[in-house]
Amino acid sequence: MLNREAMTNLPLPSSAASGRSLSLTATLAALVFAPFVDGAVVLSNFSGFGAIPSAFPLRHYDGTREAIRVSTGPGSWSLNSVSIITEYLSTGTNFQIWSDSSNTLGTLLATSDTVGNSLALWHAGTQTFTFSTPVVLSGSTNYWLTATPTGSFWNPNWAYNSTATFSSTFGWSQVGQLSSTDSGTTWGTSNNRSFASLEIDATAASSSGVPDGTSTALMLLPGAGLLALRFRRRTAGA
Repeated sequence: MLNREAMTNLPLPSSAASGRSLSLTATLAALVFAPFVDGAVVLSNFSGFGAIPSAFPLRHYDGTREAIRVSTGPGSWSLNSVSIITEYLSTGTNFQIWSDSSNTLGTLLATSDTVGNSLALWHAGTQTFTFSTPVVLSGSTNYWLTATPTGSFWNPNWAYNSTATFSSTFGWSQVGQLSSTDSGTTWGTSNNRSFASLEIDATAASSSGVPDGTSTALMLLPGAGLLALRFRRRTAGA
């Protein structure tokens, strides 16, 4: 058994080794608990719009509509909100998500909260349509998105730019656009309005390549343990 005198003569850990150990611990802790993307803009063409973009009316009384077909990235997704740019928005408007059926709108899947319905909202800018319950979408699947005016007095104008370029993240893309003049009963060519303003915010499931914080921490912890053990062995042999 070591006596007290012998113990006092044992070498103390060097400050450098101690500093490296603390540094590694802090790094691993930050790595394990760092926030990973659990909600992000996954598709946008907002950067392709000028201060006063062209706009087309979305009239309730004559049934004018526009629909954008998008393809989701791999994995499963929860769509939280969709934003568009409007010249003005004075009537109540909501956003709808439809399934794809042979390159046209199929079944209505979800409708957002209503935005507008006030003359005070006569302004150009970004309007965000939020879904009270996030809409679950399958990966690598086509869906249709369309703005629907609910009032009958004024027209919300949806901005478009025939040359805008979409910025696609996590595998999302725009793959088509259609127009309707009978409130969506029939759909046809979009009359050169192939880039209506659109920005989609969605949350990715861990299987889509954008893991959430919990699953990432669980995946990193075994590796963190191995790295810590290896580091301790190296510093012990120094």
